[in-house]
Amino acid sequence: MPEAAYLITAVALVATLAGVWLTAIPEVGRRLIPFSGLLLVLLTLFWVYPELAQREGFVASAGMLLMAVGVLAAMDRFVVPICPACSHTH
Repeated sequence: MPEAAYLITAVALVATLAGVWLTAIPEVGRRLIPFSGLLLVLLTLFWVYPELAQREGFVASAGMLLMAVGVLAAMDRFVVPICPACSHTH
């Protein structure tokens, strides 16, 4: 079990360093941000949501999903832009 923790930590460190390195190249970042957003949406719809729907029921999980999207939209609009490149001030 500790070997898995070391592997996960190493992957997280490499991903963090790659993310910091990629911020220095704006054109790559502009292409990766939409791709990563799409990846997160697809993971939510095809992996997380079906498990939640099986556990909590379809209607309750749909409500939770809509509530999460609403909270993110409110945070993006009123608190701090989630994606600074996509902020409303441009």
